[in-house]
Parts: sequence; C-alpha cells; structure tokens
Amino acid sequence: MILEARGVSIRYPGSARLILDAVDARVTGGELVAVVGPNGSGKTSLTRALLGTIAPVAGQVQLDGVPIGVWDRRAIARAIGVVAQREETPFPIRVAEAMMMARYARLGPVEAPRAIDRDAVRQALERCDAWELRSRPVDTLSGGEWQRVRMARALAQEPGLLVLDEPSAALDIGQEMRQFELLSDLVAAGIGALVVSHHLNVAAQFATTLLLLSEGRVAAHGSASEVLRPDILARVFGWPVSVSVAPDGRPQVLPLRQARGIR
Repeated sequence: MILEARGVSIRYPGSARLILDAVDARVTGGELVAVVGPNGSGKTSLTRALLGTIAPVAGQVQLDGVPIGVWDRRAIARAIGVVAQREETPFPIRVAEAMMMARYARLGPVEAPRAIDRDAVRQALERCDAWELRSRPVDTLSGGEWQRVRMARALAQEPGLLVLDEPSAALDIGQEMRQFELLSDLVAAGIGALVVSHHLNVAAQFATTLLLLSEGRVAAHGSASEVLRPDILARVFGWPVSVSVAPDGRPQVLPLRQARGIR
C-alpha cells in the first residue's frame, strides 16, 4: 500500500499564502517517514491533505494509485490508522468503548462487535501498554495515557498504513521510546508509517526517511545523515546547532547557546 502526495499545494480559505507549496511526500509498507520542521511549516496540513480532509489547490494525493477523493471514507479507515494532533472527547465514554469505534469500518451498518473485533482491541491495548486502562472513562486519563490509548485505537483498525501527528506528545522519555520501538516493529512487519515529530533525535534514530519542511516547502529529504546537517538546520530553524554521531551511527542534534555576555 502506497500513500503519496505529488506537488501538493494547500491554501486555507481567506488566506493569500500557500500553507504547502508543491510538496512531494510518499510512504509505503516497510517505511517509517518522519516529517519534521518548525512550527507553522505545514506538517499538520500535509497529514490532512494525505488523509483527504482538505483538498489541494494544486497537485494530487493518491492511495494505491487512486486519487484519495475517490476512496470511500470507510475504505480509507480500513487502510489508514490515524492519530491526529488534537482530539476532543465530547462525552465521557470508557476506553473500551472508544477503542471499539476503531472497528466500525470493518462492521456492517448494524452489526454488533464480534470476537475478532474484541481480540483486535485487546491486542492493540496490550501492545501499547494500555490494557489496564480499558475500564477508565477517557476524561480521567492523563495526557500520556490518552496518547497511548489513541495509538492503540489506530492499531485496532488493523491498517496497512499509519499517519501519526505528534503521537509522542505528553509522553515521557520511556513511553516515547517504547512507542517508537513499537512503530519500528510494525514497520519491520510491513506496515508503513508517516510520523510528524518535533523530536529530531528520536526521528533520527527510527526513521527510514526524513522530510524536513520549512515555510510550506521541502527543505531537505533523505536519510537522517542527509537531512540533519548543521547548515540546513540552522537555516530552517533560525538557530545554531551542532550535530554529532551517536553510537548507532545516527546523527544527534544539540542546540547551541548564543553568547550574550554570560560568564
């Protein structure tokens, strides 16, 4: 399964500025693509375009070679698991009920959940270390607990692709690393994942490919070593950095202090 943006440009209503300007992006099975860049660079807009929730003013998004707008929304839900950057819970349902919503795209209009659906929910919660939360109302969860449940819900869809916008927000170091280790295992098993992240060093450790956005354009694209270079990052983020090599051979980024007469 391949999800691809070709020359996609996005402009929101009432704005003269392009939020995305001729952006190419691609994720397929067995790849973990990390989309990085400053705030306002177009990362979330790219995920929305890829999911077909906003229409480009130029370019096209395709899923398996078919324009995303042609796909039925239930078919997209079966193909792509999503963790959005923000999500409101309008009423206090329990985690188990929120999880079962992930299975509706695989059920008939009035079909009750089956044993296979309950098994998929349990396995997803266990993989995300969230099974013990199943009876909790979602409005009693911490930010990190809710993120783990949302990740589990995306997995319970049994998708071929994942599109995740800041999935490690509100997670501590250990939880974030466990989540990316899980993603790495899923990718090794054949799932494709596109992940928006502000954490350059974590992205460098796990991503097959990095896509660096700046002001709606692609500033760099390639391996971590090709993208995370001091000259590129200083220009894009407007701040000096140094880049070292970690024991695993991946680059690691350190922001530098600017001299201001500090003794």
